[in-house]
Amino acid sequence: MEPSDEGLFRILQFHPSYAYEDFVQGLRPDLSNSGVSYCVQSGPFRQLCDDADDDPERFYVLVIDEINRGDPSRIFGEALFALEYRGQTVSLPIGPPLKVPPNLVVLGTMNSVDRSIALMDYALRRRFGFVYLPPDLEIIRKLHRGSKAAQRSVEAVEKLNQWLERRLGREHMIGHSFLLNPAYPVDERRSLDVLWEADIRPLLEEYLFHDHGGFAEVCDLWAEWTARPAKGPDDAS
Repeated sequence: MEPSDEGLFRILQFHPSYAYEDFVQGLRPDLSNSGVSYCVQSGPFRQLCDDADDDPERFYVLVIDEINRGDPSRIFGEALFALEYRGQTVSLPIGPPLKVPPNLVVLGTMNSVDRSIALMDYALRRRFGFVYLPPDLEIIRKLHRGSKAAQRSVEAVEKLNQWLERRLGREHMIGHSFLLNPAYPVDERRSLDVLWEADIRPLLEEYLFHDHGGFAEVCDLWAEWTARPAKGPDDAS
C-alpha cells in the first residue's frame, strides 16, 4: 500500500474460509513464469504493518468486519503476540519476522447476538477493548426531520426494541440500519409495511422460533404500533 491518505486504512471481512495465509502471509503460486513455483506473499495485515512502520508519524487503521465469523485465533496466529507487545518482533513460520507498530489501529466489528461470539477465546478477547454500540434511531429522525412517515417508523421500531429488550435482551434489538435501506425509503408510508414483511418479521421468526406465543404477541403489537398516527407534521408522501 502506498503511504498516501487513501492508503492509511483498509477494510476487510472475516468469513469461515478466511485463513492465516490470507491475512498475515503465506506461500502463493508465482504466475509470472510458465513453471510451477511458489513465493512468500504478504497478506493485508502484514502489508499494513509494514506501511505503518515506514510512516511512524501517521496512524494507520485496519477495520475487520465480522471479526467473529472466521476463526480469529487461527487467522491471527503469531500476530496476537505482536498485537499485545507493540514494536517487538515475532518469528513467523516463513519469511521475515512480524512487528506491529504502535501507530497501527485494529478495529473489529461483530453482531453481538451472533452465537459464534461465545466461541472466541480469551487470548483474543483480552487484546481488544469491547464497546457496545446500541441502535441510534435519532439518526433517522435527523435525516428525515419533518416526515410523519419516517417518524411513525422510528416510533414503531423503538417500541419493538423495548419489547425485545424485555423479552430477549438488548442484543436482539433492531438496529437503525434497517431504516437506512434505500430500497425502503422511510419517508414513504408503504415502506414500513414492506420493511416488516421482508426484513423484520423473518428476523423475529428466527429469534422466537420456540416461542410461538411471543411471536404472535409481537406481530399483534406491531400492527397496533404502526396503526397509531405518528407525532409530528404531516408529510406529503
